[in-house]
Amino acid sequence: MGHKYLSKKVSKDLVTLSILNTFSSTIIEVKTKLVIDATGPLRKVMYDDKEEQPQMVLGSGTEYVIKVEQEVFDMQCKQQI
Repeated sequence: MGHKYLSKKVSKDLVTLSILNTFSSTIIEVKTKLVIDATGPLRKVMYDDKEEQPQMVLGSGTEYVIKVEQEVFDMQCKQQI
């Protein structure tokens, strides 16, 4: 929340993600070994814009909706990665 995926660089052992903090307009680089693409059917993280995507036959997932006080939501929403 409060961040937008921009791009990725894949190396042998790591993935470096560039993410825009939408509150401060700063770009954050995250280096990781595991990335979960939760961008839905667009699969923006897994595939580049012009890269051909295989047809998805089946997709599944679990989404939890948790009700919290507005102050708690606002505080978590504004935190940086």
